[in-house]
Amino acid sequence: MMSQTLRSLLCFHQKVMPNCSKQKLLKVVRTDWYMDSINVRMFEGLTQLRYLNLNSSPSDKGGQGDEYEQRYFEKVIGTMKCMQTLRLNLDCLYFPDCAWQINTLRHAWTSSNIPNLPTSTKLSNLQTLGVVSPNESWETDQLPNLPNLCTLYLLNRSCSWMVVAAFLGTLNNLITLSLDGYFPGDIFDMRDFPFYQNLQYLQIELCGENSGETPNEMVIDVIMLPPHLIYLGIFSCRFQQDVISVLENLYCLKHLELQNVQTNRKMKSSAKGFKQLEKLWLYYVTVLEDWEIEEGAMPILREIRISNCQELCVPQGLRHLTNLQELSWVNNGHEGKEDEVRNLCKHVPSLKFSYE
Repeated sequence: MMSQTLRSLLCFHQKVMPNCSKQKLLKVVRTDWYMDSINVRMFEGLTQLRYLNLNSSPSDKGGQGDEYEQRYFEKVIGTMKCMQTLRLNLDCLYFPDCAWQINTLRHAWTSSNIPNLPTSTKLSNLQTLGVVSPNESWETDQLPNLPNLCTLYLLNRSCSWMVVAAFLGTLNNLITLSLDGYFPGDIFDMRDFPFYQNLQYLQIELCGENSGETPNEMVIDVIMLPPHLIYLGIFSCRFQQDVISVLENLYCLKHLELQNVQTNRKMKSSAKGFKQLEKLWLYYVTVLEDWEIEEGAMPILREIRISNCQELCVPQGLRHLTNLQELSWVNNGHEGKEDEVRNLCKHVPSLKFSYE
């Protein structure tokens, strides 16, 4: 039996969640993915909750849920007037509309999509929002008003760039931005957005109008990207140039991740590039054949992960990376490359090899 003075309830590796409706002083509740289902009645009366993070295994309802359950869930959440963080990774329940009436709400997240982000209403305390899709019905004078938003995860499948750009143009304080879906090729040019100088974490994944398509080949210049980026992740993009030679001029960058990126067959890391880079991850850069690493390049790099770059020859310049602590070499062609990597990286404490 749980104590009625319990403040936090964390459920890990449990199929069924214990009934916590009598623990009126609870402030934190979190479940993990092992949960088969969530009974919303267990949360009735928990008006002191500050943090609610619900996860459950995929259901057979296809994300539609039960209308009565949804209404009941709205009622329960509406009583939690102290809520600060609401994270829902549930197939069967939508993000509740009533949450936007909770003035203390700072972090709102759902694994699927927030269906009804309010327009015009000012959500002054909101700092984190995801996953949200822009709506074609938004008017430029009735965009969501999020003056203090710092983190945004935006999914776009059909909305015009004009609406998306208008929404992004209202966000002055963004530090973290994730863009997933259909965007124009010049999405990397962020100079006109008010968060250009503030943004530190950026992830972009592009597709065509139809799922699985990639956009036309793009050309980017380092000046297009926010100058103070610490993390940059680029997924499913096609470029006309050696992307590394452009990105290495981002002088604050510490972590670069490229996945399913089509670039030149030859890539070059120059002696003056990536002065602050600590982590470099390359996944499914399938056309890459040669990577030249000049002596002096990436002087403080600690970790490299190269996965499924099967055409890539072993970069001889790996021997120049004297501060490298970990190299992961996964499914990059024949196993004969392993000995070559070992000979070049005798100075690296951790070498990890895997072949599928």
